[in-house]
Amino acid sequence: MFVPFFSSISSSSWLSSSSRLERRKGGGKGASSSGGKAGKSSASKSTGITSSSSSKTKSKIKTISSSSSSSTKWKSSSTYGGGSVPVAAVIPAGQLFAGRVAGGATRSQIVGTRTYGSGYPGVAGRGTSGRGFPFIFWPIAWPLAVGNGAVSASYLHNKLEYGDPTNSSRPGGPLSTGLFPSLASPPALFRILADNSTISSLIEDVAANCSSYLSSTLPSTSTPVASQPPLAYTPSNVLSSDNATVVLQSPQPHEVIQYYRASTLLLSLDGYNNSLATYSAQEGVVQDAQIPLSDSRDLALLECLNTTIGLAVPLINAGSGLGVGVHANVMGFYRRLEDASSVEEFRQIFLDCLECHYHAYNNFEVLHCDISEYNLMFVRAEDTAEVDRNFVWPEGSPSVRGILIDFDLGLDPNAEGKAPASSANHRTGMLPLVAKDLLEDWRPKYLSPPTHHYRHDLESFFYTLIWVMTQYGLEKDEDGNPIREPLPKCLAGWNVRETASVKKGGFYVSSVFITLEESVLPHFAELWDKWIFNLFLLFRTAMLGAPYPKQPAYKIYDFATHNGQITFETFMEAMGETPRGLDPDRRATAAVEA
Repeated sequence: MFVPFFSSISSSSWLSSSSRLERRKGGGKGASSSGGKAGKSSASKSTGITSSSSSKTKSKIKTISSSSSSSTKWKSSSTYGGGSVPVAAVIPAGQLFAGRVAGGATRSQIVGTRTYGSGYPGVAGRGTSGRGFPFIFWPIAWPLAVGNGAVSASYLHNKLEYGDPTNSSRPGGPLSTGLFPSLASPPALFRILADNSTISSLIEDVAANCSSYLSSTLPSTSTPVASQPPLAYTPSNVLSSDNATVVLQSPQPHEVIQYYRASTLLLSLDGYNNSLATYSAQEGVVQDAQIPLSDSRDLALLECLNTTIGLAVPLINAGSGLGVGVHANVMGFYRRLEDASSVEEFRQIFLDCLECHYHAYNNFEVLHCDISEYNLMFVRAEDTAEVDRNFVWPEGSPSVRGILIDFDLGLDPNAEGKAPASSANHRTGMLPLVAKDLLEDWRPKYLSPPTHHYRHDLESFFYTLIWVMTQYGLEKDEDGNPIREPLPKCLAGWNVRETASVKKGGFYVSSVFITLEESVLPHFAELWDKWIFNLFLLFRTAMLGAPYPKQPAYKIYDFATHNGQITFETFMEAMGETPRGLDPDRRATAAVEA
């Protein structure tokens, strides 16, 4: 384990493969690891302390607000697990910090040093100005009021870049602190500074894991440590000998003993003075001061705090995307599917999105669950230099790239490869394109609720093709907007909640499909013949061949794939297309640690 001042990061086994908690499996249950339980470990030899306490290892899924507005949130964040945040992506134009990269880090990369600007995977040096957001969260903003006014400490002051500590646009909310006193007399006073949501989460986890080393109440108060509210960070609240105000004091840069999560969180100790190194004109010229702790109870709490932060600090889930805060204005950067200028462009965009969806599920264990025409978008080469990425292109590099957006409803499939049981919340999306099974409200009580399988998203891709090829024209109106044809009458029932499931069921057993062919737009006729008829047969054969609930075969039937009939491979084969696979040169850098 890594303990500040007693272990070096390079030689530490902190969060090594033997102690790291496993990635969360579906259903909210986390796998346990005997070596990775926070609060129960052996200290390094240099401390000479052995500590033990109860711990919890379940993954906890929480909602993290990106501002004070309750309408702007990420769907979930994970503690104890959640091995990775969303895959690195360029922040779109029109958003805060547009052009920088957000995401791509893992829990094993959380630990930094005592230097502000540490904890960025693969990035060295002091300061955070101009950097990306590998963990999505913004770095701590040290205001000009701190740092003793040292000119040489200008790297600390990024107020103009990330706003005041009270900035409500900050992911997780304004900067806040939590206080954790030891059992020693006098107690060592540790503080954690981060966004409000992170502090709220860690107060709970530290209280549970480190109770054997924590004072039960805050100094000079009757407030239990476990139920303390996050305290708003106020730079003017500096050290004071008055015990009545000790709770209100705020960490100072020279009191920091560890930065974490790309300097978005810190652990400080009241009375620690690392001023010479912190405010030095050059990094590394002055050696960091040693920690002023000698009481074994203080050291034990320090170890427990460090371990708990590493294992329990919230990370935005890979499946949750960048949330409303990023995709709200995505229309200003990406192009709509209906803006494709030719059938060949549409074909390329659709195949890109289909394969992106597969790799998100197969490589990163994220099931999209909201496939619709509005979530299939694209960029052209003139839009961005990043257009040629990720896929192997044996035929050369085309001018467009499909972009699959809006993973807000993305789910983490469990070991059986399916998402949680469907409910009203899981049956959201564009109604005409939702899979038939997920719309069934009339299921008998002896059947369990439908679960969202990968094949259901493939079914939505199929319906999207039908939707497009019967409505999308290539012409533009006088304002430059694509002209859409009216919805075919035979599909009208798909747009009504009460009839959508029944109408889709009838689609596979009646003459609706034959009638629908009359509505296919001429420019899509060739692609319809190549793709749609074979896909129709693929789904029809699978659906009509499924056993009845009271048949013996029902209990052993694989509904996740219709006994292997509906998979990414069979879908591509039905279209006569060959999967390209990920570019091996980029796959290594894009891999998400399980």
